[in-house]
Amino acid sequence: MRFKVNISGKGDKVVSVDGNDKIVGELLQEIAEKFGIDMDIIQSIRFGYPPQKVDINDDTLVQLLEDIGLSSGEKIGVTLRGSGNNTVSNANTSPVEPILKDNQSSFIGNDGTKWILQQHEVPDDNSCLFHAIAYCMYKDISLSGGLRERVAKEITKDGITYNEAILGQKPQEYINWILLKDSWGGGIEIAILSKVLGVAVYVLDIDALKYEKFNEDKYDEFIIILFSGVHYDAIETTTRKTVFNVRTDEPFCQMVLACSLEIARNMKQNGKAFNSQKANIICNICQKKFVGEREIAKHAESTGHTDFGQA
Repeated sequence: MRFKVNISGKGDKVVSVDGNDKIVGELLQEIAEKFGIDMDIIQSIRFGYPPQKVDINDDTLVQLLEDIGLSSGEKIGVTLRGSGNNTVSNANTSPVEPILKDNQSSFIGNDGTKWILQQHEVPDDNSCLFHAIAYCMYKDISLSGGLRERVAKEITKDGITYNEAILGQKPQEYINWILLKDSWGGGIEIAILSKVLGVAVYVLDIDALKYEKFNEDKYDEFIIILFSGVHYDAIETTTRKTVFNVRTDEPFCQMVLACSLEIARNMKQNGKAFNSQKANIICNICQKKFVGEREIAKHAESTGHTDFGQA
């Protein structure tokens, strides 16, 4: 997709993005690089006839270009923050900094680009682990069921590794259980999916404020998923980047890990985490209380109850 972009005082430039599935944030990154500006000072864009204005914020950054009505060949006018007549702010005017949410953190890359990391929430329906990994890898949580099937297939193929002692029950019983959409996934499933997807999985425990890294010694690429104690979510940038490569850009990855920890710290301070090994957990359906994930999983399996909370 090619666009003719105008910024008053900086002239016109042709900006290109590959593919038809790009989001607004990715286009803005290309515009910022082409014009030599910080992406965060882009306030709005205009295009079409009659002109349509799109204000730039956290929501519009992750919208697909086609969803806002932008098609290849459009002429785009860009308005910068602090410039009433589309000109760049002068040296005495600081660009307006966006206010970050509790589940966001930011850093400046070595190339001067400002990156914002954030929690991407997935449905709390007992498939959250599979949703989080599916989102990180494919941006599509409808593929969660397929990930369950991949786990089942690996257990079937390797009965020596995934034996009754490891699984806590006979392999076929475990397979039947994990294929149910209400069955919780955990460490076994993370290790298997890390291997079959060829990517390291870094699980960031919000309560402990530390990472548990699966297969970091095997793969250069990694994804980050947040674990609150009873729920998994994904970590992404506002441009929907979810897979990071430590070999190609280690400094960038170190900043990603540090900022993800900051997000976890903020969430913990706001009461969005608890220690499932120590905290009392209540079934909101029958009011029984449990301690630890294993007890919850067994209760969910035997009763079909799926609504739990902290007692």
